[in-house]
Amino acid sequence: MARVDQARPANKEEGRIAWQKAQQFLKAAHSEKESGRWDAVGLNAIHAGICASDAVLINIGAERVALSNVPNSTDHYSFGRCYV
Repeated sequence: MARVDQARPANKEEGRIAWQKAQQFLKAAHSEKESGRWDAVGLNAIHAGICASDAVLINIGAERVALSNVPNSTDHYSFGRCYV
């Protein structure tokens, strides 16, 4: 598990993007349910919850978790966080 060092400032646009990702993951979970792909349902639902949590925290606190060992790359889902 990644170590949480501190929070970093975040803007409302990041919160909006995280919320959109949450909706996208939830829609994918529903789609996979119709296909009977239960592992994909669970994983998409978990990511939807993570992104929704990030969106709420950004919007109420204008901060997000800053992880010391997450590289600044295009891997937005390192360690289960919904990075934008």
